Amino acid sequence: MKVNFMKNFILNLSKKQILDSGLAIVLILLLLTIFYNNVIYLYIAIIALLTCMICPGVYKLFAVLWFGFSYHLGKFVSFKKVIRF
Repeated sequence: MKVNFMKNFILNLSKKQILDSGLAIVLILLLLTIFYNNVIYLYIAIIALLTCMICPGVYKLFAVLWFGFSYHLGKFVSFKKVIRF
C-alpha cells in the first residue's frame, strides 16, 4: 500500500510542481547569498535558475523530496490537532 502511494506520488508530479521546486532552490540560494554575504551562492543561484528555465526535469528528485516532506508534515500537523484536547 505504501509503495503504491509513493509510486503514484512520484508519477503524478506535474511540470509546474517540478518548476516550483527548482524555483524554491533558487530562492534558498539567494537567501544564503544575503545571509552569508558570499557571492558563490549567487552564481550557483543563477546557474540553478537557468537550469530551471531550460530543463526543469532536472529537479524532479528534489520535487519528490520537497512535496513528500510537505505532505508528511501536513499529515503530522493534522494528527497533532486531532489528539489535542
